[in-house]
Amino acid sequence: MAAGALMGFCAMSIGKDLITGGANGQPVSVDLSTWAAILVAGLLLMCLAIVAIGFVFPRAGIAMKMVEDREQWEDERSMMVLSCVGGGAYAAALLLIALAKPLVWLGSV
Repeated sequence: MAAGALMGFCAMSIGKDLITGGANGQPVSVDLSTWAAILVAGLLLMCLAIVAIGFVFPRAGIAMKMVEDREQWEDERSMMVLSCVGGGAYAAALLLIALAKPLVWLGSV
């Protein structure tokens, strides 16, 4: 539920900026490739939330068939942490790159 609430908050705050305007309040034009990148980043974040739940709670990881038993869960914890860090970094980079132009987050030349 917390992951869903966080995703909803982020989607609404980004969506509000995309609808009302960027840094100067001017209308923002978002093309189809930007929306595709945002949707892919959202999908990555949902996968990240599922892996994080399996990482934090062993019973949930076993129930989701991520691991067979607690011993395997303990062995695979480091891999799950790296998966969460890598997936989160990739999703954040994808969002930042996709929203840099529409929200005027570009630096000066």
